[in-house]
Amino acid sequence: MRKDLADIVVAISQMTDRSDLKVLNDTLFRQFKYLQQLDAKKAKIKFRVGQEVSFFSKLSGALPHTGKIKKINRTKAIVAIPGEFDWNVPLEKLKAEGVAWCYMKCTITISQDGSTCT
Repeated sequence: MRKDLADIVVAISQMTDRSDLKVLNDTLFRQFKYLQQLDAKKAKIKFRVGQEVSFFSKLSGALPHTGKIKKINRTKAIVAIPGEFDWNVPLEKLKAEGVAWCYMKCTITISQDGSTCT
């Protein structure tokens, strides 16, 4: 643990006023929520409807599931797997398929309506 973080933990453990602890708890909760939303937005920019993606599940073991994105929600995407049912997959678990060429042959521009490859 970092020294400054250890000092904060010690200071918190010495706090006895419940209202101060509540303020601290609310602040930590808001910061944690903000970081989660930021991660979700970053993940959402990477994907678009119709894009081929892959992901691993407990059911598949070492073999990935591969399919196309049907819908992108706030934190998850619905992925259609041919011959199977649709999966509701967290965005951070998805890996884009066939995008390596894009990084070498074009530039990616991010606009308000999403990312495009030109």
